[in-house]
Amino acid sequence: MAIQAEALIPEHERRESQVYVAISDSSGQFKISDVPAGRYRFLATHTGYVDQHYQSTGGDTGAILALQAGQEVKDVLFRMTLAAVFTGRVNDEDGDPMALMQVVALRRPTDEETDDRDDSRSTAQELVPAGFAQTDDRGQYRIFGLKAGEYYIRAVDDYEPMNHVIIGSEWEVRRALGSQYAPVYYPGVTQISQAKLLVINPGEEDQVDLVLRRIKTVQISGCVLGADGKPATDVYVYLEAQPEVYEGIAGPNEKLILAAAPGAGGVQ
Repeated sequence: MAIQAEALIPEHERRESQVYVAISDSSGQFKISDVPAGRYRFLATHTGYVDQHYQSTGGDTGAILALQAGQEVKDVLFRMTLAAVFTGRVNDEDGDPMALMQVVALRRPTDEETDDRDDSRSTAQELVPAGFAQTDDRGQYRIFGLKAGEYYIRAVDDYEPMNHVIIGSEWEVRRALGSQYAPVYYPGVTQISQAKLLVINPGEEDQVDLVLRRIKTVQISGCVLGADGKPATDVYVYLEAQPEVYEGIAGPNEKLILAAAPGAGGVQ
């Protein structure tokens, strides 16, 4: 049986922070008592619904609840909204299911998220992960708990064992071979500019299937020099083509090798 819970979480949560939780009854009523003064994130959560934050208008993260000593907050109303779901299958070019693929639902950042950024790079083309899933042995995935809105769907050969638990030998074999597939956006393109923007409504479940094809990647290598003209070690270098980032670190021999799909952008 799914339950609905309301929670007060300290604004600056730490490992030792106390979270105050209540479960609503059959009439939807709840009460959280003995909460010390402080600033809290306040939300309601329920399986199959989007998390609802205190005084949220739907497109933001809501307001911080600042509690004073002895203060009593009454008549708080959370209006829950059904979550949306993307489900589908990932196959290779021969039609065979691809297991252990990561599928991600990406969205544009909100105005609030854009304003909060502290770097100077443009956020116009950056995408934010909203949910992800890994394909099973049938190549099937299910991304749930999404807000209604516009999304891009991407599949990438980037499996990581959950909780560092490895079952079988497939992961070790694939890691040794390296990926033979570049990330793909629905409906089967490698560049975000060619991807299809999908619109989903509350409670909807949309089928989105993807096909990963082997493509030839390019290899970039080079040498990193310091300000004094001498070789520099342990320098972080990346190749970026929004929103993809291919990363590497120059090792003790000062040489760096990056593998990327054709069309990727500049090295920094």
